[in-house]
Amino acid sequence: MRNFAICFVILCPAVFAENTEDKTVAQYTMEVVDGFCLQNQDNFKNIGPLALSVGGQSVDSAGDPVLREQGGEAFLVPYFGRKYLVSYANGGACSVAGQDLDLNNLKPKLKKSLELKEVHREESLTQISEWYSVQKQGTFNGSLIILTYAQNYKEGSISFMPASVVNELK
Repeated sequence: MRNFAICFVILCPAVFAENTEDKTVAQYTMEVVDGFCLQNQDNFKNIGPLALSVGGQSVDSAGDPVLREQGGEAFLVPYFGRKYLVSYANGGACSVAGQDLDLNNLKPKLKKSLELKEVHREESLTQISEWYSVQKQGTFNGSLIILTYAQNYKEGSISFMPASVVNELK
């Protein structure tokens, strides 16, 4: 029995590593958006304890007027060797930002899994903002996903605004 336990401890990390090697940056980014933003849409205040429990660090958000005015917070969250900035504004939206979100692969995955419909697109000299309405029936229907990224760069953010907030704005 002892040998089985030792073998299990040695082999498990190899099994998990094999599974994670097949994942793309886009998949990791989707998991962060899902785990922090979508799953906490009813209470973004859950994001703080969750971020800290996975080794995240609180980031001073005093310079961001929206976070400051709406009692939001920001966290630097590690996930499979990458770092994501996860922030939220109470009664508003949750955002995930990173240096390389792999938007070329991320957009089709988001569109497929949430059945997104583009409702607004804005381009400036350096930045693109794409707004999508979630069409998939269920919990997230009517919510907004907003992709904001610099032209010709890999940096960007994904914001999630729950349907309850969207409906208040109408």
